[in-house]
Amino acid sequence: MIASNDDLQGGVTPSAPVSKPCLSYWQRTTRAFPHLHSNHNTNVPASRQFVIIGSGISGALVAFELTESGIKGEDVVIIEAREAASGASSRNAGHVRPDAFRGFQHYSSLHGPEQALKIIANERLVLQKVDEFVRQHDIHCDFKLSTTFDSYQAEEARIRTRVKGALAAYEWPAGSSHPAKLAQWLLNAAIERSVTLFTHCPVSKVSEGTEALWEIHTARGIISTSNVIHCTNAYASLLLPELSSHLTPNRAQAHSLIAPGGFSGANTLSNTFSLRYGLSHFYSLIQRQNDGTFILGVSRTNPTLSTETLRGIVTFDDREFNEETLEDALKQWNILFPDKDQSISGTGIHGEGLDHAWTGIIDGPQPLPQENEELEDAPLLSPEVPEHDGQTANESTSVSKSLPVIVLYFMAIHFLLAFCELILVAPLIKLFENSLCLSHYNFPQNGINEELCKIPEIQVPLATIRGWKSMFDTIPVLLVTIPTGRLGDRYGRRKIMALALFGVVGSLSEVFVVCAFPKEFSLKLVWLSSIVLLCGGGLNSASSYMWAMASESIPTSKRSHGFYYIFSAFYVAEMVASFVASVTTDISPWIPCSLSMASALLCLLLLAIMPNSQNPEEETLLSSSSHTSNSSSSAKTSALTRLIQTASHPNTIFTLPIFLVGILRYTTLNILIQYAHVRFKLKISTGATFYTETAIVNIFLFLFLIPQVTAYIREKYKVRPQTIDLFLVRMSVSLMCVGALAIGLAPSGKLLPVGVALFASGFGSRVSALSLISYWIPASSKATIYAAITVFESLGHAIGDPSMQQTFAAALKLDAEFWLALPFFVAAGCYFLASVSASFIRVDGDEGKGDRED
Repeated sequence: MIASNDDLQGGVTPSAPVSKPCLSYWQRTTRAFPHLHSNHNTNVPASRQFVIIGSGISGALVAFELTESGIKGEDVVIIEAREAASGASSRNAGHVRPDAFRGFQHYSSLHGPEQALKIIANERLVLQKVDEFVRQHDIHCDFKLSTTFDSYQAEEARIRTRVKGALAAYEWPAGSSHPAKLAQWLLNAAIERSVTLFTHCPVSKVSEGTEALWEIHTARGIISTSNVIHCTNAYASLLLPELSSHLTPNRAQAHSLIAPGGFSGANTLSNTFSLRYGLSHFYSLIQRQNDGTFILGVSRTNPTLSTETLRGIVTFDDREFNEETLEDALKQWNILFPDKDQSISGTGIHGEGLDHAWTGIIDGPQPLPQENEELEDAPLLSPEVPEHDGQTANESTSVSKSLPVIVLYFMAIHFLLAFCELILVAPLIKLFENSLCLSHYNFPQNGINEELCKIPEIQVPLATIRGWKSMFDTIPVLLVTIPTGRLGDRYGRRKIMALALFGVVGSLSEVFVVCAFPKEFSLKLVWLSSIVLLCGGGLNSASSYMWAMASESIPTSKRSHGFYYIFSAFYVAEMVASFVASVTTDISPWIPCSLSMASALLCLLLLAIMPNSQNPEEETLLSSSSHTSNSSSSAKTSALTRLIQTASHPNTIFTLPIFLVGILRYTTLNILIQYAHVRFKLKISTGATFYTETAIVNIFLFLFLIPQVTAYIREKYKVRPQTIDLFLVRMSVSLMCVGALAIGLAPSGKLLPVGVALFASGFGSRVSALSLISYWIPASSKATIYAAITVFESLGHAIGDPSMQQTFAAALKLDAEFWLALPFFVAAGCYFLASVSASFIRVDGDEGKGDRED
């Protein structure tokens, strides 16, 4: 391996750029730039207000922005040692590629987690600003906004990247450009505003002059200035010796390749790549969209290169390229792209393959701490290519192999959570009705005929008690869910989910005791069970913590599909619970109640034995959260800031109504059971089968149809997951609107299943919205923000449930049978408004491909 920067820096004397450097691909294609050798024989003026040293993108942009701010161009000078924009700006590999996560631990070790997150966020902001700047000024620099692959689980990685040996791939927004054209446009714009450019005029020294001025010593005179701006990259230590210990010149090498047939025409690659064997061993790749040329870069600390070549990297000499590095690059191409039509050697077509090789000098980074390399330097390409540091492909693929197991665990947990809730709906109605009925008829010894319980004197208080209990159950959610979620982000989401489950067990126990002894306890005492839910927030809170755990465990590219499968377990639970409830409730409502309690206890057991499931993409960010939590004040401020930023995101605002009206789906179904019982004289146990119907519809949709169709669309038409999620959100709320109307307008019980089928087809609105909103949720606050969504939904429950129940109670008092369906017409109106809100959600811009890593 290469020696440390400190070891090598001593042997490299700070230097100005060497004369007669090699030309890059970018320079070879821009030789007609009229200012390439501007003022190459002209002496510099005696003074100027601003002197910029370096004419690359940074120097040219400074000059441009100075003139944009009102500074006269005549007061600005740019001094360049060689031809215009001859340094790294015109010698790189053409990437405009922000760091999404890899640099976090290194930045964190230097500056702390909070600042590290800001650095990564700033890199992404730079990409956004470049895109805006190029479009605003119509700059013809071949800039293309796309996505980049750094490293999908195995099979999808090979399909998406077309790299045969890929084991995994992370994808996020990035771009590519013709960097020399961008730098030259900036220079030309500055010169048109009277800025003067002096080329072939190296600066040898910057010294303090008189009257608080600086003196810039050049090959063609001394120029005085009150403002000197250094834009010299690795060469800065020559003029600023105090930076010598922080700067190490590194000679980077890149190559242009003429695309073979397999990557030409319609087969041109639209993404950029970093093909990694490890943190320090990778190959950068872009394919230019206008002419199809590949630009292939090589990592400077490539462990497969000889020690002599690695030591030769630390230099200021960019006059030539290294043959061994070139050979390694061509060899790795044929390993990574082994198909015959992708080969760049032996194609038999003159002109295909290697076109050009060049080098450029940049400042090399300080060595990463060893522990960071151990965490991050995992191979992302198959063992058919050289490994290093003793790592194996099995280590790097452990997460991908365990992913199906993790998803199965979450499916089981979600099944138990849903089963615990859904199996109680019908038996609790019967227990509540039985308690009220016995009380109304003064507890007759021989029992009561069920038909005698259908009178308004019993059904009205039944609807009222159920409605208020639902509202009271939401109060603990409002009070404790977000604080508990924050605790989960800091100390572990599994722990706070277990806490919520213990609260559920206690709450169920209180309800069962009240119902078991109706003579001793008034049914209204079931409202006290809500107090027990202050322990964790209840089932809804437990579900939000589960979704946060799932979100952190499933890679971004797989999240939509993972969410579909996990949520399909909810539908399986609906089918099973409704069937079991319909069979057992008439026998004894205590049978399904006992099964509900057992499912909560089993969920606790499953949670205890579930393996660790943290996604490596988020591990760094979550660890930063725990570090930040050492300062309680800053942690609380940071959490509040993230919550406010996410809540104020325009797409979040337009998505919130989806969550708000989504809670009405089960309130509507709950009312439907009583509605069908009263209006069409269907048994309560028969009404419970509506849950079976909704489950069958959604199991088919989300376990089979939607994952397959969306996977095909993503691969065939390169549609982003969030675009598909948005379509599903809009379609879902529209279907629920139509379905609610169909239920309300059904003239007989036989037609209710048609409306229920339409209504059930839209039940995916919440899971699609959860997946969609995750693209702009900070990764380190998943539990907090998912909990906030639950709180928002609970507010909807607190208002919507009693309102809908009271609406139905009022409809029961009306003489007209038609108006018994009033709650369904109200629900349809709410879904219509949500459809309008969903139409304003936009994912056309750069919303992020995985989670926002702020």
